[in-house]
Amino acid sequence: MKIPTHSARNNQVNYSATTKILIVEDELIVAENLRMVLQKLGYEIVGVIHSGEEVIQQVATKNPDLILMDIMLQGEIDGITAAEKIYQQFQYPVIFTTAYADDDTIERAKQTNPYGYLIKPFQIIDLKTTIEITLQQHQSVVAAKAEYTGKLEDAYQKLERLHKYDPLTNLPTRKVLQSMFEEIVNRFSLPIVNNSSHFQQSLYIPVFCLSLDRFYRTYQYMDRQETDYLLQTVAKRIVEVVGKNNVVARTDINEFTLILEPVEYLGQASEVADSVLTAIANPYIIGEREVFLTASLGGALYPRDSNSFLSLLQDCHLVMQKAQEQGGNRHQFHSSQGKTRNTNWLALETDLHYAIEREQLQLYYQPKIDLKTGKISGAEALLRWQHPQSGFISPAEFIPLAEATGLIETIGEWVLENACQQLQVWQKDELLKDFKVAVNISTYQLRQPQLQHKFSKILLNHQLSANFIELELTESALVEDIDLAQQQLEAFKSLGLNLAIDDFGTGYSSLSYLYRFPFDTLKLDRSFLSNIHKHSKNRAIVIAMIQMARQLDLTVVAEGVETEDELAFLQKHHCDMIQGYLFSPPISAQAFSDLVHQGKIWPII
Repeated sequence: MKIPTHSARNNQVNYSATTKILIVEDELIVAENLRMVLQKLGYEIVGVIHSGEEVIQQVATKNPDLILMDIMLQGEIDGITAAEKIYQQFQYPVIFTTAYADDDTIERAKQTNPYGYLIKPFQIIDLKTTIEITLQQHQSVVAAKAEYTGKLEDAYQKLERLHKYDPLTNLPTRKVLQSMFEEIVNRFSLPIVNNSSHFQQSLYIPVFCLSLDRFYRTYQYMDRQETDYLLQTVAKRIVEVVGKNNVVARTDINEFTLILEPVEYLGQASEVADSVLTAIANPYIIGEREVFLTASLGGALYPRDSNSFLSLLQDCHLVMQKAQEQGGNRHQFHSSQGKTRNTNWLALETDLHYAIEREQLQLYYQPKIDLKTGKISGAEALLRWQHPQSGFISPAEFIPLAEATGLIETIGEWVLENACQQLQVWQKDELLKDFKVAVNISTYQLRQPQLQHKFSKILLNHQLSANFIELELTESALVEDIDLAQQQLEAFKSLGLNLAIDDFGTGYSSLSYLYRFPFDTLKLDRSFLSNIHKHSKNRAIVIAMIQMARQLDLTVVAEGVETEDELAFLQKHHCDMIQGYLFSPPISAQAFSDLVHQGKIWPII
């Protein structure tokens, strides 16, 4: 029987007539006697070595099935140290043969995971029995490792498929879109051009972004099983229309990307888009109900509109949003008038990749005022990008880009990391030590399965209690996947983080969110406060939301307060806190600290 060799590393057990043994023994006579005994027992001796240094150097070339190791050896390294190094590098089975039986030596030997320990002098039958048991045990270990490796490989392949294919619809995900686009380009021998404006092209590859119109309104009235069936049916209809030779990928909960085979005319791509819209608009039977959906498509052509696939997707997404703004259930194509803006987007994306390492991102802090005391009691951390050429770039411009490219995960972690770092500094200041800082969390961040772990690690690194951080989430972030959102928010609460629902009343506005999710704070959007003294409906809405929040034991923060009239109204109706340009715009950390130390108190009515 032959134990599998370690140099092969194929995790399979092999068999041969003899077992190869390496003898490591410092006494020549003992080593020679041991060689003769083992050869008579039918074992092959691949070498006799006298020092620890030598066995470490030669063990890989000798490639034994088993090593008989004396503890006292020639040289500076004894047998235990040599066995430890061999185990770490090669995992060859070792049997110690030694005259030492004291506790300290045995304890050291145990740390090397030996398969046996024979005390000299020993009987031949004991030697043979120990060897055979060792070979059998090692064979079992190798077989177990092979089984584990196989299971690990299966799990890895399943994980790879989850990354590449959506488990609900079995469609590709955005992870593989780039390679699938390049495959179509190569299949039809279309050159990937460097300058599309100077390229005479007779065939064009249409790319579409598709979004289901007003899907979240339908989504919130259906259970998970019904929603899954609806999305599976939509996916099936799209594939049936475009055919299996074209690419259909699911890129978001209600969004798909289509890459079609080359066409000669724009009209051919337009016909496919119309057919997709028609198929989606047909009724869906969900239980005993009929459900109707429409979609919007934004299209672009390679290489007419761009030679970059990412740029094409950005073009498609922009015109898809325009189609939805015009009522949906239509398709539009990217026009050349948007070329300059898209070129700027591509350059902006490149710069955004380097913004963190070049220290161009900054956190500004907008003070929150406690209306009971008139004092600053906290802040909201707001991200700013100081571009070396363009100056300050609005978050409204670069955050959607960060979300589209996946950079939002890295940027989001940077924001929390730096907010915690600043809080750590402020907690050494008597006037700032009790302040909480609010940080915004995007829809894309909320989808990250390891988000709780990342937050926990950041808090631990800064030795910061979680109750000093408040996470702000919008309604749109919650409705994409209500079950996932609830799991994430409950996980955040288990860490001790505070939670705020931002821009409440401007999105999907389901009051059930306030009952279902463990929020601590409700933030009133600026849109309800603007000209509130002129609009009785807005006044009624704000009063109702403040009263409702009080019943639910939620803190109410009004943002975007800009006038004395708005302040007076909010004070009169017992809003808890406010922030806005009436008091201060977002300012640097140092300016915020200086403002607090000025001790300014705003008058309370």
